[in-house]
Amino acid sequence: MIVANPVRAVLSDIYHGLVNLVYPAVCQGCDQPLPLVNELQLCADCEARMLPTGWGNWVDRLTHSEGLDGAYSGWFFSGPIQHFIHSLKYNDRAKLGAVLGRYLGRMLTSDLTDAFDILTAIPLFGARQRERGFNQSQWIVRGLAQALRKPADFGLLTRIRETRSQTELTSEERVVNVGDAFLASDKVRGLKIGIVDDVLTTGATASASAQALKKCGAEQVVIITCATPRIRK
Repeated sequence: MIVANPVRAVLSDIYHGLVNLVYPAVCQGCDQPLPLVNELQLCADCEARMLPTGWGNWVDRLTHSEGLDGAYSGWFFSGPIQHFIHSLKYNDRAKLGAVLGRYLGRMLTSDLTDAFDILTAIPLFGARQRERGFNQSQWIVRGLAQALRKPADFGLLTRIRETRSQTELTSEERVVNVGDAFLASDKVRGLKIGIVDDVLTTGATASASAQALKKCGAEQVVIITCATPRIRK
């Protein structure tokens, strides 16, 4: 059993207080000064404006779902969550992805519990990851795995060729862009895999990843994201 150390707690409070004096905290949703720092580093207004999807498995609503057995998204991609996710691309804020992952794990529906055995992240191409220095989706995985008490392995899936950004592509162009871009490890055979990304739109990247995992014998594959811009009809 772990017993809290009161002296360490006081020293921690003093340390964080001094850090906040030198480097004042700002809200990750609106960049305004944040007088009281919480775990998510959002002001009360921004946290209240995060819009949960309230969905369970919505794989049947994806434009591209081949290879996927489930799709789960926490919030709609607007306002504070959009700003927060964009901020994760900066190295000094990347670790906040783990905080976001923990929040995501607490709010997702209970039918996710048995949907996967192990988590992994949508990988970046090697040169792109070396250039950026990190993959924000891996940080989200770390927090999500902690919240759901599930293992994680970033060696299950590899991006074997460079792809264009999906942002400006049509739905059909997205499928072509990521086709055969991923290679899975033989370690996935017989496993249920949860692949994690920051945002889910048409499902093209998630579907390509899932198909690679299924080719190597994965029993089931679901995609889990923090957000989606999609409006359920």
